Amino acid sequence: MNSKHLTKRNKLGTLSIFLLISIVFIFLSISLKERAISNTNDDSLLSNVIVQTSTTGSNISVKFKSVAGSTYTISDINEHQLAQGKLSSNRLVLNNLQPTSYWIVIKVIKNNIRAKKLISIPKSYVLARSSITRKPTLMGTTFRYVGTQHTLFSMYAKQSHSAKRGERIVLLTVQNNDYRIPVDLSAHNFSVSNVHGAKVKLVAQPADCKVLRGKKRKVVLLLSGIDNDRAVITYDTPNLTLPISFILD
Repeated sequence: MNSKHLTKRNKLGTLSIFLLISIVFIFLSISLKERAISNTNDDSLLSNVIVQTSTTGSNISVKFKSVAGSTYTISDINEHQLAQGKLSSNRLVLNNLQPTSYWIVIKVIKNNIRAKKLISIPKSYVLARSSITRKPTLMGTTFRYVGTQHTLFSMYAKQSHSAKRGERIVLLTVQNNDYRIPVDLSAHNFSVSNVHGAKVKLVAQPADCKVLRGKKRKVVLLLSGIDNDRAVITYDTPNLTLPISFILD
C-alpha cells in the first residue's frame, strides 16, 4: 500500500514539474515574441523625405510620408528635439525648424514598428552659433561632448615630448559613443594659438582620420613653430554647438 502511494506521489510530482516547465517555456516564448515585435524595423514606414531651406536660410521645412496614426520625433545630431507629435494623415509638413547641425534624425513608430533615418540639410541653411565660449580642458583630462540625454563622443588629449626644437606633440584619443556622423579629426578642423600670436603649424597623423559611431581611434597632432609657451588647441566643425579647446602648457 505504501509502495503504491509513493508511486502515485512520484507521478504527481513529475507531472507538476512538467507543467511548471511548460508554463515557463510558454511565458518565455511570449516574452521573446513581444520583444521581437517591439524591435521590428521597417524603413518603408518613413518615405519621401524632403528638407528645404527657407529663403532667408534661418530655418528649414521637413516633409515626409508615413502612416496615419504614427508618432514621430525629429531631432538634430546634438539631440536637440525639433518636433514631435502624431500624424493625422499619411503626409506631414513641418516649418520653421532650427537645428543646431547639418543633420537631423527622423523617427516614426506605428504599432511597435519603427523607422529611423539620418537626413542631411542643405548647406544654404545658416547655423546659428552661440557667442558663448566653452572653458578649455586641461591636458590629461577627458572632455565629453554631451547631448540632452548622454555622452555623444569623448576626447582625451595628452602631451608627449618631441626631440625637435620648436615642435610639440599631442596624442588625441577619441571615442565615438553615439554621435551619428563620424568625428572628423582632419587637420583643417583644428587650430592653434599661443600667447604671442605666433603662427603655429599643425599636422595630423593619420591625415584623414574619421571615428565612426561605436569606434575609438587615436591621432597624433604635430605642432611646429611653438616652444614652451602656453597654447590652446581648438577643435571645431559646423555641427558642434561650441568649439572644443585644450590648454597646452
